[in-house]
Amino acid sequence: MSNIKYLTKAIALSAVNTNGLELEYVSDEFKDDKEIVLVAVRQNGYSFRYACKRLKADKEIAKIAIINDGWALKYAAKELQNDKEFIIEILSQNGMVLEHVSDSLRNDKDVTLAAVKQNSKAIDFISDDLRYTYIAKSFIHFIQMD
Repeated sequence: MSNIKYLTKAIALSAVNTNGLELEYVSDEFKDDKEIVLVAVRQNGYSFRYACKRLKADKEIAKIAIINDGWALKYAAKELQNDKEFIIEILSQNGMVLEHVSDSLRNDKDVTLAAVKQNSKAIDFISDDLRYTYIAKSFIHFIQMD
């Protein structure tokens, strides 16, 4: 990683295209440039942490970043982190992001169902309360079939 601030947009684009984490080293002007940030998060979703505040609330950028790296969710604007429909849209493409979803959404049946449908291993990240509910329903269903 370099310590220089990239002087031109073309140079900044080239740098983040090679390594999205180079977004950390571009000027604030470029961290606020949607094109540059999109290239960076496509290359490395975790680079989202270096985007400006305005772009951390941009659904398009946040979605790409979070699908690529679930950890990026913690850098998204709070309104996106708590937007149930937005989270479901992400989980339908990468269910394992459920690990990084807020506790209240991990206790939501629609949210957890979207995650588990996409990747059954996401069941590890649902809330304990909801897990016990699912287990109890499965047990009752099993007994009724007997």
